[in-house]
Amino acid sequence: MPLYAHFGHWYVSMIYAAPALLLAGALWFSTLRQRRREAAKRAKRAKRPADPTDR
Repeated sequence: MPLYAHFGHWYVSMIYAAPALLLAGALWFSTLRQRRREAAKRAKRAKRPADPTDR
């Protein structure tokens, strides 16, 4: 009994799943970029001296 299907079966499955995997990867990457931008904004705000007129 073979343990693995031959490449032709995997190939078709990979082609079918590729768009979903690419979309998931793009969303993951976008989330990482957004988190980094927000962290940089928070760090920049924390470095500014406190303005006594801000209340």
